[in-house]
Amino acid sequence: MPPKTKEDFEGSIENSLHLKEQENLIALCENECKAILELVDSDVLGVETEHFIDASQDNKSTVGLMVGDGIVTNMLTGAPAYMSKKFKKGDKLLAIDGQIVTQNGQVIKMLIGNDLPGTLVTIKVQRGKQTIEGVLKRACTTDLADKRKMFQLFTRLKDIAVQKNDQETGREVDETIDLWTKMLEADQVHDEKIVQNVEAMQTTADKIVRSLREHLAQLHAISMTAIAGASGIAQSEADLMMHTHTH
Repeated sequence: MPPKTKEDFEGSIENSLHLKEQENLIALCENECKAILELVDSDVLGVETEHFIDASQDNKSTVGLMVGDGIVTNMLTGAPAYMSKKFKKGDKLLAIDGQIVTQNGQVIKMLIGNDLPGTLVTIKVQRGKQTIEGVLKRACTTDLADKRKMFQLFTRLKDIAVQKNDQETGREVDETIDLWTKMLEADQVHDEKIVQNVEAMQTTADKIVRSLREHLAQLHAISMTAIAGASGIAQSEADLMMHTHTH
């Protein structure tokens, strides 16, 4: 039976207002969820790195292999060839993208290919009796210009030490290069771990927020049903009050 007193009528109106306030809060929560999802989906790792060496006159891409007479003489730390762990100093180049390596002068052009960072190049080498093949993604020269300059400076210092027969300085340069290489490797591992952690966090946050939105949708449906019911009761009570006053 619907309530017949004025107090009951006012209580129904108040309850209806509370339900509408609840619906407003649900809408606010939904907007906050949308904002969180936009933040989670944003490229938080897309931070530009400052570069100190101008590489605008160089090739646009590189795999970081240094070659002499068809032999890998060195690899730039942090470059694709080095990070692949497939190649070593002393490897003999056999083929690049299926083309047999015949002249040393062609090697650089073959490695550069279309000179587009992000494109792939397949390299086949011989190491003793082994034949090893790996696919590398060309890196942007600008991203590696500073490291390449550092490597060139270290190499120059080492050459000067050898020319002057300064064995102590030569050893110190070797030790410096070794430590620098390890630091670069540690930084690379550290950066990769950060990327993994952030991506894992984004995935988890995305799942949680989407689940929360589903709960909000359910709560919204319940709230709308309650509001409709409360409005119906309030209207009935209003009609009853009107009928009572007229009599």
